[in-house]
Amino acid sequence: MFRIVLLFCLFHSLLSIAQENRVLTTSGFTLRYLTLDNGDKIRLFVQIPHNRFMPASADKFLQRFELYYQIREDLATAASNLQPKSAKVNWQEAKIKLDENEGIKLGFDIPKSENSPTGLLILDFIDLQESKKHQVSFRVAFAQTKVREMYAIFKENDEFPLISGFVRANEKFQIRSIGGEYSNFYVTKIKHTYPPAQLPMNISKPVQNKELEVERSFEAKSNEWLQWEEGLYIIKQNPNAFYGLGLRIEPADFPKIRTKEQLAEALTYLAVASEIKEIQEAEDLKKAVDAFWLSLSRADVTKAKEMVKKYYARIRKANYLFGSFKEGWKTDMGMIYAIFGEPDEIIWDKDSQRWIYIGNNNFQAGRNYTKITFNFLRRPNQFFEDYYLLVRYVEYDEVWLKTIQALRQGVGL
Repeated sequence: MFRIVLLFCLFHSLLSIAQENRVLTTSGFTLRYLTLDNGDKIRLFVQIPHNRFMPASADKFLQRFELYYQIREDLATAASNLQPKSAKVNWQEAKIKLDENEGIKLGFDIPKSENSPTGLLILDFIDLQESKKHQVSFRVAFAQTKVREMYAIFKENDEFPLISGFVRANEKFQIRSIGGEYSNFYVTKIKHTYPPAQLPMNISKPVQNKELEVERSFEAKSNEWLQWEEGLYIIKQNPNAFYGLGLRIEPADFPKIRTKEQLAEALTYLAVASEIKEIQEAEDLKKAVDAFWLSLSRADVTKAKEMVKKYYARIRKANYLFGSFKEGWKTDMGMIYAIFGEPDEIIWDKDSQRWIYIGNNNFQAGRNYTKITFNFLRRPNQFFEDYYLLVRYVEYDEVWLKTIQALRQGVGL
């Protein structure tokens, strides 16, 4: 009798837990983040791009999602082994904005650790509509050692700092802290020509310039409205510091692909070597690019236009999502996004992301594979903190070629 009662109580306990727990499955999605010192707290800014989960308005986002965070400290002290700090984000206290191009922007404070200079921040976005949890995690600094942990770029009429990596040449901006600090900065404009990412199966190390070639240097002050010419800049408080605050100044219509040179260069992942050579050596570059797309569509102009529209839309979105010291589509993440599209699932760790694509062995759907995973490792550089490099394997060769083959037939875009 006692065993029956015990089983009955256990059953009802599990049932109550199941009813309270509305989360059925766990996934993740692409986002970008930035943290700034805010006195005794850290202000976290999050940018979530438009995707299949994101509502079309900020109000609908607030109605559909709840957000919880956990902080786990890195140091293995007695204090850090206690229950991690966690809380639900109060939407009424948070900043939120829907940007037409960049998606949902969030800003809210989290407590600093008193025991560890760094830690792991875990964000749980609870989708109440689909009973799904989207978990994101990344490293956060509690003790500020880099200029980009204190200062950020703020565009005119925008209370959110720049995360996408670029400002247009016709836009004014400030270098600003959220705590009201003031500083003088040393700015260097870099001579740069960065190539697109190497293909996933190319395991040879790319040639890297160990020293940045300086075009010119000048000084700037915080809280002053600035407007610079196109180029790549690194902003430092100390001219001898390694880490700085990176910024690209782009044309007024960026991230649109507007010039014939840009149209041709963005074909790097899709075209074979002989096609790229033919395009580069053509007397009329624009005609050569048009001829490339017409050859893929077998002279079907309507189909060619549709393929062009969809492919360059991915390139454009990659520029928003993954921009760093080079355009977003040229990064490792931008390359995978341009060819495979939005991941079905993202598994985050403090210094890595795994993008998972679920296939269906159906060439007509452009996914002639069962499942493919791309691993990215976080590698902060002189310019930006959230920069990721793909772990390359020769085994990607088959699935890459099959996916490219499908895209070249207009399937999977």
